[in-house]
Amino acid sequence: TKESSVNMLSMAFVAIAAVGVLLLVTLVVAVIAVNRYHKKKTQEMVFKL
Repeated sequence: TKESSVNMLSMAFVAIAAVGVLLLVTLVVAVIAVNRYHKKKTQEMVFKL
């Protein structure tokens, strides 16, 4: 019974870690996308000026 509880705990930890990594990757991708978008916009505005 002790082994099964430890197994459950490790599974939960792995799941939480996976979700955390996924969120981190999503955040990084979003930041990069926003930066590129803003850079493009500012370049267009500068070009118009």
